[in-house]
Amino acid sequence: FWYFLLGGLGMFALLISRKIPWYAAVIVALGFILLPHWQSLIHVGHYSKLRAFMVMPWLILSFQLLVDKRKWYTVGIFALIFSWMVRTQHIQVVFYGILILLFLYLIPVLRLLFRKEYRLFGDLTLKIAVAVVLTVLVSAQPFISLHEYTPHSTRGGNPLQIGQEQASATRAKGVSLDYATRWSLSPKEILNFFFPRFFGGMSSEKYDGNAYPRLKGQNLPGYWGDMPFTQSYDSMGFLLFLLALIGIIRYFKLGQVKSLTIFAVFTVLLGFGHHLMPLYKLFFYYFPYFSKFRVPVMIVNMTFITLLILAGYGLKALFSPREHERDYLEPLVFGGGVVFILILLLFRGQFSYMAPGEASRYPGETLGILKAVRKEILTGELLRALWITVLAGLAVTAYRFKKLAKFPLALILLGLV
Repeated sequence: FWYFLLGGLGMFALLISRKIPWYAAVIVALGFILLPHWQSLIHVGHYSKLRAFMVMPWLILSFQLLVDKRKWYTVGIFALIFSWMVRTQHIQVVFYGILILLFLYLIPVLRLLFRKEYRLFGDLTLKIAVAVVLTVLVSAQPFISLHEYTPHSTRGGNPLQIGQEQASATRAKGVSLDYATRWSLSPKEILNFFFPRFFGGMSSEKYDGNAYPRLKGQNLPGYWGDMPFTQSYDSMGFLLFLLALIGIIRYFKLGQVKSLTIFAVFTVLLGFGHHLMPLYKLFFYYFPYFSKFRVPVMIVNMTFITLLILAGYGLKALFSPREHERDYLEPLVFGGGVVFILILLLFRGQFSYMAPGEASRYPGETLGILKAVRKEILTGELLRALWITVLAGLAVTAYRFKKLAKFPLALILLGLV
């Protein structure tokens, strides 16, 4: 509970610092703590990962404070937050945190150098270096033994496999490339971002449909994507994505929005893993410590955090006065979202509803039932998203034409999120 509260307050504070209205920040903060992946982390016992992700908004906010204020007390705040994240001992999430800081703030820092503001550049660089040194000193103790043990583990280049996999692990001084990329994001599974059970949900899914009453309440193999199996929903919902799209369109001229958008695309590409091997190999073989990471799809949680921040900008745009009366971007975006869902509903009969290898694993009758159940799940997901999008679109359109006040709209969006 406390870490969820911490994460929600962190997202709220981060958005407030970016001049997002408080009621919009509340909507996004609620969306952040309600991301379904967090519940899965609790279920499977990945508490360190959950704690690290809940600290992420505070990491971004504290570094933003350091870059903006450039005071020594901000050095202490950033070092405290960074140390807190590092001491969760989930280094892969820490790496993601460093990545987003580089994407958001490397250019603003280097811009001082390009403008020949050497004193400001030197001062800021010194303060960042001091904060990093403090973080290392505070966090070093638990990692000394970890560093000593790693060379003797699978993540230190000593795999159980032989042949090519052993050569890959030895070269990278980490896990083998095949082992590292088994849980890669398939490009088609981006649809799960918007509809949690588009590809059946989890590998063990409790059936709650009506097509087969005798199966109701039983756990069935719902997932039919390309990963070996999954125990979580990697989704943020369609409504928040549409709000993020509005934020990108309205505020793309802002440097931070451009950086967030580029970072969101980059994280998806890196999450593709073995589906985009040239990019993943670049990081796997040449970036320090990256070869010890696995499950490329984990990075999509950073995609969601990034898109949620952009959704804050979308809500800000939605609630801001219009420069032109005939500006109908928001109704058009929601209308486009409705059309997109209707197209998926229209063509849902064209999907295979089978995971790789299932044709030989199940008898024909069993496979037919599974495919029907999965189609029923998909239809239910799309219909639910359709109604949410229609209701949100109607509320936004009513507000746009001054038929609905600001706070009732905020409450409607909060409820739909």
